Amino acid sequence: MKRRIFILFLIIFTSFLLHAVLLLEENFNFTGNLTDNGWTAHSGSGTNPIDTTTGLTYSGYASSGIGNAALVDNNGEDDSRTYHEGITSGVVFTSFLVNVSSGGAPTGYFFHLSSNPIIAYRPRVFVDEDAENNLEFGLSMSSSTASGYTDNDYYFGTTYLLVIKYEFISGIDNDEVSLFVFTSGVTDTEPETPTLGPYTGTDATELGSVALRQYSSSQNITVDGIRIGTTWDDAPLPVTLSTFYAIYSNGTPTIYWTTESEEENQGWNIYRGENAEALINNETITINYALISGAGTTQQITNYQFIDEQPVVKGTTYWYWLESVDNFGVTEMHPPTYLTIPSEDPPPVPRFYGLYQNYPNPFNPDTEIKFKLEEDCFGEIVIYNMKGEKIRNLFKDKINSDKVMSVTWDGKDEIGKEVSSGLYFFQLETAEKNYTKKMLLVK
Repeated sequence: MKRRIFILFLIIFTSFLLHAVLLLEENFNFTGNLTDNGWTAHSGSGTNPIDTTTGLTYSGYASSGIGNAALVDNNGEDDSRTYHEGITSGVVFTSFLVNVSSGGAPTGYFFHLSSNPIIAYRPRVFVDEDAENNLEFGLSMSSSTASGYTDNDYYFGTTYLLVIKYEFISGIDNDEVSLFVFTSGVTDTEPETPTLGPYTGTDATELGSVALRQYSSSQNITVDGIRIGTTWDDAPLPVTLSTFYAIYSNGTPTIYWTTESEEENQGWNIYRGENAEALINNETITINYALISGAGTTQQITNYQFIDEQPVVKGTTYWYWLESVDNFGVTEMHPPTYLTIPSEDPPPVPRFYGLYQNYPNPFNPDTEIKFKLEEDCFGEIVIYNMKGEKIRNLFKDKINSDKVMSVTWDGKDEIGKEVSSGLYFFQLETAEKNYTKKMLLVK
């Protein structure tokens, strides 16, 4: 008896609770023909082969802006790639981005799934141009004619995220297939109502291949970011990255990045190349010798930095790519940043001595206070309220020169009582000099 299998063209770049097996990730991180890079021509081999083009972007999608894309723009070779020996049970998710150029949608199907080896084509995704010269998407289970087309107007030259749901149902020729079309954003749960379907037809015996079809010399369709996983919640690495940049200082590049949240994030790799295509062309080096530890699962802001100790050449521009790795070994490559090494070394940055600003600030329930002094000495870290009253003595000991030291304040006074919200002063007191800064406790 068959069990239910869901095949969805959707993997979401947000935080989820569940993880499953990522069966395929195709970001077209190469140039040239698909058949030279892991794909097989199952029809029309050598006739107008499918080539690569500039990759697509879609906000919130895990495979946005990575590598190149496949340009399906002629009549001729059809290419496929296998991802499993033949799935007959369980749940599977697949995702891709699509962008159709103006006039590039003569009626026909351009994307389908199949068995391994590829035999029957189901389901099939279509494009068409409506009476108002707008774009329509269509869907069928097994027919070469779409069972239905979308009513909403979609536009040429716009990138969309498509979702197919294929459900195996016990019985003969009663499996169901539905289509979801996303115009912006992504959802963390399956929408209750699909854009098209569900439709039925001749059942698939198994699923194990994904295919691109060139059916007309007039078509002009770009496909990117194909992902196949095992659940709707199968996010490859739910990391919300807010900043990623590099700075050259004191003779070395330093890489900085910040995450707004992380889930099951084991760590990071950083790759460096000398041009924007270095990653695609396999011309990068890994600058970290071991995996840089991630924050695991957190909803807190996390700041990272890493020094690039590899040799650099003055006047050269270097590109950096950040790769996150989750606890299941699934990786995600984030968009790159770059840094130009000055022809002349800048003057050294003066060393900082004194009291650092606390972090986080504002804070609740606790905050870290760091300090560094030029000479060995005895010092204290003291908390005061707005009236100048001493609230807490956090530190009273020897301070070692040129060493960043830190203490944590948990928002409590000397007897362990929580203080109220408000503005407080923290002061580094030594025999020679005092340093004072403000911080805000918010409850």
